[in-house]
Parts: sequence; structure tokens; C-alpha cells
Amino acid sequence: MKSYVVRGVPMAMQRDGWWLSSAAPATKAIKHAGETVWMRPLLLVALIAMADVLLWNVAAGLSIAVFVIALAGAAALVIDPALNMRKLRIAGMGTLLCVLPVVELVQPLSVLILCAGLSVVLAFVAGLRPDRLLMGAVRLWWIAPVQNIRDVWHCTTNAGSAKIEASAVRNMFIGWGVPVALGVVFFALFAGANPVLGTWAETLIPKSLPEPDVARMFFWGFIAFISWPCLILFRLRERMRSTRQIVRNQRSYAVLNAQSILRSLVIFNLMFAAQTLMDMYFLYGVGDLPEGMTYASYAHRGAYPLLATALLAGLFALISRPFAKDAPMVRLLLLLWVAQTLALVVASLIRMDLYITSYGLTHWRIAAVIWMGLVGTGLGVVWLQIWKDKANGWMLLRVGLLGSAVLYACAFTSFDRMIARYNLTHDVTQDRTYLCQLDEAAFPEIQRLTGKSALDYCYYHYRNPTYSAFEPQDWREWGFRNWRVRRSLASMTSETSQP
Repeated sequence: MKSYVVRGVPMAMQRDGWWLSSAAPATKAIKHAGETVWMRPLLLVALIAMADVLLWNVAAGLSIAVFVIALAGAAALVIDPALNMRKLRIAGMGTLLCVLPVVELVQPLSVLILCAGLSVVLAFVAGLRPDRLLMGAVRLWWIAPVQNIRDVWHCTTNAGSAKIEASAVRNMFIGWGVPVALGVVFFALFAGANPVLGTWAETLIPKSLPEPDVARMFFWGFIAFISWPCLILFRLRERMRSTRQIVRNQRSYAVLNAQSILRSLVIFNLMFAAQTLMDMYFLYGVGDLPEGMTYASYAHRGAYPLLATALLAGLFALISRPFAKDAPMVRLLLLLWVAQTLALVVASLIRMDLYITSYGLTHWRIAAVIWMGLVGTGLGVVWLQIWKDKANGWMLLRVGLLGSAVLYACAFTSFDRMIARYNLTHDVTQDRTYLCQLDEAAFPEIQRLTGKSALDYCYYHYRNPTYSAFEPQDWREWGFRNWRVRRSLASMTSETSQP
């Protein structure tokens, strides 16, 4: 490769190459070297300033979505200023899908979707192929922090050795010195002649230096830490698209072989069959439970251990699959065992349904039902994988897409409202304390189903009952779900106040 020396650019920067966008030809970068050198630092400063305005001392809300859109736009701009419209539209749609859950409600799940989705968008903007996007997005999580540390170390150790030619300094002084100096002079003259400008000038000049806000400086550093990798994606691209593969041979397993797999499957099938028969005997009311044990306690005691058993069984099935390729008996027993594991998940769902019928919904119970459904569907995909003799990638792609779709849908579901509606409309053991600890999304349901406002219903469970906790101070704190809750409460209040 040819090496280009750009006059006016420090040699340390040229060796590192951080100023040069790989998406543009080298000659084009040389032509615009003066602009390219400072583009990324200026964008970094602009992003820090934007984050300070949007996020500092502001409740999480719409401002997070605005900042992330700006961050993705800056990443696309510096990777290739002439990005084709098709790629730009795809990146824009991907960013929109990432921020929609945060616009709905800022919660741990929506923030997780935002971070994961933005990583995929950045991998796409960096130019990775579709089949490398997911792995590139995962690698970005540890490549970016390491690169940040390297860049900080490089700047601190080489700042003094960077040489800038005298001609570059002279050109910069001629280009900016006269306009800035005369501009200051003219502004001072106008400020003396115009009282309004004079008042503005007095506000711009501080009478005393304020004390440094250490917390705010740490916030700026955090924003710089997450923003800088987005501006140097071209430097991370090769490490993100690494194609190193680890080749495994089934003979490399130290404790597994065809014989041990066959014996394990025989034992496991017998054990799972016994457990399934016992569940059928007790859960469907054929047999009587031991004295002192209710169906609810029986269901609750077994739901979570059976789910853990199903997960472990699914992992063992994936490990055992290569041994079933040339052994029909192993393949048959493996298919039978996965089917029995799926029946185990169904039994766990029945147990959880019995427990919910008696004691109502909670966040953990809803999460358990969703997780059981995902595990059961995943086991069904594993069964099809073994039956059709597909590779693990075939299964992981489908299970991953299914899990992502379910989590994305959960981000738009108000589980607090669902819990309040179910518990107040079903004959369950009421836990008013738990209902009163739900967030504001449950308030309309409590008011509609009890005939009392949430403040009256939960009077003895609130120290300072108030709705103001989720009232946004300005547009930066706005959230779509909270807006719907406020509108519902306002509508109910207006209906009850009418004669």
C-alpha cells in the first residue's frame, strides 16, 4: 500500500490513521485533510454539549431517544459523508426501532433493547455483511472500551511529540486570526453603543469563576466514552468483522462419547417419564395430594425447578446432537427426550396457572410464564433441528429472532396495568400492598375497578400520595405510556365531576 504524508497533520496522527476515513479514497482524504482532522473531535464536543442539555439533571424520557438518533447520525456522517440513500434509510429505520421502546417508557428492558439495537446499527454502518452483524455488534462491546483506553493513552503520551509545521500554524492564524480579532473589537464597540448588547455582554462575562461540578464532569466523561467509538467505527471495523472460528470435533469431548450419550438418554427418558406421569396424576385431579399440601403450593414448588431442568435438558440435547447423526438409536432417544422435556415445560405452565389462579399475578410470575413459553418454543425448534438434521446456526437464528421479537413486544406492554386488572377482576387472594406498589400505569385500572382513586385506595400504603412524580417538567421527560395514563386519569376525573 502507498503511504501518504499530509502536510499540516501531526505524524503521530498519520501513523495511527484515526483522522482518515477508510470509506473515502486516500486522495480525497488528503485534499480535505484540514477538515477531516478536526471533524471527529468537534462532533464529540457537540455530542457532549447536546447530552448536557438533553440528559443532565433531567428525568429519563424522550431526550434519550433524541440523543441516540443524533449519535447514530454522527456515526453515519463520519464513516462516509456520501452514504448512499438505501444504506442511510436502513440505518435510520433500525435506529427508529431501537428508540421506540424508550419513547414508550424508559425502563431496564427498553434501555437494553436500545443498547443492543444501536450496536447492530453501528455494525451495519461500519460496513459489516449481514451474516456478520450480530457477532460484530457483540464484539463492539469489548473492542470499543479497549480502543478508548488506547486513544487516551496515545494522546497523553504523544501530545508533546506531535509536530505541526509552521506553515499550518501560519495559515490557521491568517485564516482565523483577523476575523476573530476584529469581530471581538466590533462587538465591544457595539456593546458600548447599544445598551441591550451591553447587558448581554455583562451576562457573558462571569464576575467570579464558579466551583467545578465534579459530577457533571464525570457525566461528560461518560458521554465521551460511549460516543467516541461511534465516531471511529472505521478503525474498529476489521476487529468487528473477525472471522476466526473455533473448530470442534466431537471426539474432543473428554467425558462424552456415543456410549455415555446413549446410556444417559435411556436414564433421562425413564426419569422424565416418571415425572410426567406424576404430574398428570396430581395436576389433573386424579390423585389426592399429601395431607396439608394444596394444589397451589404443589404448583408453586415445582414450577421454577422444572423450568431449570428443561433449560439444562435443552443444553444437553444440543451437545448430544452431533452423536445422533450416525446413530439411529441415539437420535430416536434424543427426539423422545426433547419431546418429554417439552411436556415438562407444559407441566410447569399448568403449575404456574394454578398458582396464579389462587394468588394472582405478579411481575415475577408473568416473567416466568413468558420465559416458559420461550423455552417451550425453543425446545420445539430443537426437536425440528434434530428431526431435519439442521446445523446449530439454523436453530440459533430462529430462537434468537423469536426471543428478540418477544422482548421487543414486552417493552410496549404495561404489565402493571395487566396485573391490576387481573387481580381486581378475579377471585384471588388480594395483596393490596403489592397493588399499591405498582407504577402509575395501574392507577386507571384501580380507579375504574374499585370506584376509588388510587390515592384513596392506597392511602394507608403511601407516605406521601401524589401523582406529581410522573408529571414531566418539559418535553425531555415526556413518555408515551405516562402521557396515556395522565389522559386516562384526566378523563375519569372529568366524568366523575360531571353532575
